[in-house]
Amino acid sequence: MTPWEYFANDPVGGADFLEITRRGTGELMLCAPDAIVMREPSGGVVLFHAKNAPAARAALEKLPRTGLYAVHGEKNMRLAADALGIKSADGVEKCRQARYMKEAAPVPPPGVEMRVLDETYIEAVAQHYGGVDDPSYVRRRVKAGVVVGAFVGGALAGFIGTHAEGSMGMLEIFPEYRRRGLGCALEAGLIRRLLERGEIPFCQVIEGNEASMRLQEKLGMTFSDEPVYWMVER
Repeated sequence: MTPWEYFANDPVGGADFLEITRRGTGELMLCAPDAIVMREPSGGVVLFHAKNAPAARAALEKLPRTGLYAVHGEKNMRLAADALGIKSADGVEKCRQARYMKEAAPVPPPGVEMRVLDETYIEAVAQHYGGVDDPSYVRRRVKAGVVVGAFVGGALAGFIGTHAEGSMGMLEIFPEYRRRGLGCALEAGLIRRLLERGEIPFCQVIEGNEASMRLQEKLGMTFSDEPVYWMVER
């Protein structure tokens, strides 16, 4: 069985598995009719989903211990927390996964210049992006050519990028440029870019981030039924 077959009826919930498979960057540890485990070495994350508790328990016994996990579904999260010894809520972050499923790409609003950032912008991105504790992560993402900046009057006003496992994120608008629609412009432009490159545009919104939820709805993203839980062994 392949990840495409496993998620044939859930292309939104399986978007992260499917994009990693499309890239060929993942290591498929298990893909049975009722459970799937995949490791994405560059990001150091293990992705896990199971369709029932017995399959989840069996898969968890063979789960690679990397310290970082993306677990799909609340029941699977609870079983994984027990198996991994993650007792604190501080080690679990709940997200909603969303994927752009329309054939036509969104059209970015006019008047915003967008271009891929080169290494001269590493410090600017690192200064404004607080989504990770590892400064070298930002450096690697910019060097990979996956961070897109929005420019107003020739000045960098914000940016967006894709994470190591393929999800859209890193969206930051500098304070003096907010409330101008730049976030919508950046994500619309990134979705268009990903579609043109044959990639799967998807993102994961942290629970409670209502502004991001509204942005995804505005852009026509489709949300998964099951949440995704990012789990960290501390």
